[in-house]
Amino acid sequence: MSLPFPRPVGQSSDVERLVVDMQVAIDGHELTARLQPQMPAGIAIKGACELSRNDSSPPRWVRYSIQPVPADPVELAERVHALLASEVTEITRVRHKDRRSRVVDIRPFIDTLHVAGRELLMSVYVTDAGSATPSEVCGALGMEADAINHLVRRVEISWQASQPSPTPQQ
Repeated sequence: MSLPFPRPVGQSSDVERLVVDMQVAIDGHELTARLQPQMPAGIAIKGACELSRNDSSPPRWVRYSIQPVPADPVELAERVHALLASEVTEITRVRHKDRRSRVVDIRPFIDTLHVAGRELLMSVYVTDAGSATPSEVCGALGMEADAINHLVRRVEISWQASQPSPTPQQ
């Protein structure tokens, strides 16, 4: 079993993909029926499908909700507008392993960014060149990045079209 796009510790998620390597093919409905009773309370399996052995299941983009936003919504909306209007949004990324840093332009990875009351909604592209994390985007908006991690919820993932969509359960 593996998670092709694991979320960071502390963030919640409404959408995760679990890849299970089976020795014997099992129908998606049967697999769901067998696994669902084994899941902890609150975790619902929405469907299952067969993937080819070489399918790496990469995401195209991810949508996040951050709520409640630890900032004044009106002021934050102004900062969002300024960030979206900018051509470049540079941040400094530090590798945990060796503390080396590099400057990265995260603006090309930001698809949408919107303030709705006390909620910040964002979607970011995931590409071969990289992506931007919610904490990096929030840091670029002037929020303390480490203070928002536990407020982040992954709400949607768009996967590359190379694999079928899971069979929805009724």
